[in-house]
Amino acid sequence: MQRQLASSEDEKKTLNSLLRMAIQQKLALTQRLEGQDAKPEQPRYGRSKPHSRNKLRAARASSQ
Repeated sequence: MQRQLASSEDEKKTLNSLLRMAIQQKLALTQRLEGQDAKPEQPRYGRSKPHSRNKLRAARASSQ
């Protein structure tokens, strides 16, 4: 009986620890997502967006 109680207490501590970690990760992810929403989109690595290139190609093709 005493061993079962000790085992249950260990399991409770483990589950509480996992829950705390999951909550911290969720908060961190939520903050990151909110931070991205606040920033205007910037092209990565200085490359233009693919759809912009396609528009340019279409304009060149139609003018020929």
